[in-house]
Amino acid sequence: MLAVFMATWLTQGMALFPQVSQRTMYATLPLIGIYTVALSVLTNSIAMRLRFKSRELERIAMMDPLLDIANRRLLEKRIDHELHKLRQTCSDSALMFIDIDNFKEVNDRYGHKVGDMLLVTVSQSLHIATRPERYPGPAGRR
Repeated sequence: MLAVFMATWLTQGMALFPQVSQRTMYATLPLIGIYTVALSVLTNSIAMRLRFKSRELERIAMMDPLLDIANRRLLEKRIDHELHKLRQTCSDSALMFIDIDNFKEVNDRYGHKVGDMLLVTVSQSLHIATRPERYPGPAGRR
């Protein structure tokens, strides 16, 4: 299509670029500026939404939705990070495991809904009892 257009222009002896008055050029300059600003605003808006969604997806991928605590994958990452820090600083640290005795029996006898309520209660207690830089997470499977 473009080749046909160019061939027609050239065979008829017309200039490839039509004459444009200065007035027309000056009239279109603000439109070019407005287009550039609008495109920049739109691009920035899309980038901000993508960053927000990315953070949201990362949180979903790393947190237990029921308990609002780190899932096993994030817990393992945090433990590795803490161990790496400990090797560099030679400081003290602690890792605590809590076992809910007979939890399987609670699930079997009262149902998974009651078991989930028990886990949520324990999780909330751990959130209250730990400092913000400490993070409870599951070591076993439910």
